[in-house]
Amino acid sequence: MTVLALRLAEYSNGVAELHGDTARRMWMKVFGEWRPENVPIGHVTNGVHPQTWLAPELRPIYDRYIKPDWRGAIWKANAWRRASRIPAAELWAARNMLRARMIQFVRQRLVEQILRRGGAVEELIVAHQALDPQALTIGFARRFATYKRAPLIFRNARRLALILGDKNRPVQLIFAGKAHPKDLGGQGFARMIHRQAQSHAFRGRVVLLEDYDMHVGRMLTSGCDVWLNNPLRPQEASGTSGMKPPLHGGLNCSILDGWWPEAFNGRNGWAIGGKQFADQKKQDSYDADSIYALLERKIVPAFYNRDRSGVPRKWVAMMTESMKTVCAQFSSHRMLAEYLHSYYLPAHRSLVSSSAPTSDQRA
Repeated sequence: MTVLALRLAEYSNGVAELHGDTARRMWMKVFGEWRPENVPIGHVTNGVHPQTWLAPELRPIYDRYIKPDWRGAIWKANAWRRASRIPAAELWAARNMLRARMIQFVRQRLVEQILRRGGAVEELIVAHQALDPQALTIGFARRFATYKRAPLIFRNARRLALILGDKNRPVQLIFAGKAHPKDLGGQGFARMIHRQAQSHAFRGRVVLLEDYDMHVGRMLTSGCDVWLNNPLRPQEASGTSGMKPPLHGGLNCSILDGWWPEAFNGRNGWAIGGKQFADQKKQDSYDADSIYALLERKIVPAFYNRDRSGVPRKWVAMMTESMKTVCAQFSSHRMLAEYLHSYYLPAHRSLVSSSAPTSDQRA
């Protein structure tokens, strides 16, 4: 079906710059080309609709500091560049509020999950006390397709337990997602995470939410401090979940796959890994070690290094940079504008031109 579509379509595109490059390399034979740059496949990187995903609690702050047109569709103007006007203490207070709101929501969902399956009273007690509203919170919520490697961070459980269990600098993980009914591997990943969440080493620090939907997605993308993404490069076409946390000052920690290579600048989040191996076991080990190293050396210290007023200045600077570089560029406004000018209007003009009567027909 892909070959049929490529041969019949006037225009073809990938949904991220890397995806377009990967597609050109995949389909050279279809177009009779031996150089990928000659394959007529472009790219338009996906984007998210800001008003759909933005937590309403932040709108008064943005109205005050990012005015006048941060809600508008004029993405090239990038009103978000004015995010640095938001006082660090106020932006940090908003981040703490969103995290606390999310954790209250997560606790309630955990209680509902336990009650549905008739769980023990001890489980309910743990659920009511799960997570810390002040702790660094990492989120992972998306389809549990196997290439997305949801349980990768548990590859060295002992090392991870030391990171999460630090009494002075605690870290916690929230997972949510669904596997396709026929994706047994993805279902197995969900079971693995559930077992880890129930283990003594991670109980109360790791949770897995059931019944993943847009409401859960909104709560997690607005409340998590760090959004984790660790697919097998280059199998992630684009991804969009990581575009939503920056609307709330969230930071991405991701493999340089999908949309992230276009966004990452070294100051607005973190890049996992950097090397590619033919052997997946080596790749998993290398990428997991990279996640642990980032947490130990960069992410956790930046989050907990506070000034006298309790504000992590370096962290808030990264939050601001994330907002300035992601929110406008990776919005549906920019995406639709690119489709319109690069694909829809040229296709329309071509159709009109081909259907116009010739001079002989007019005669």
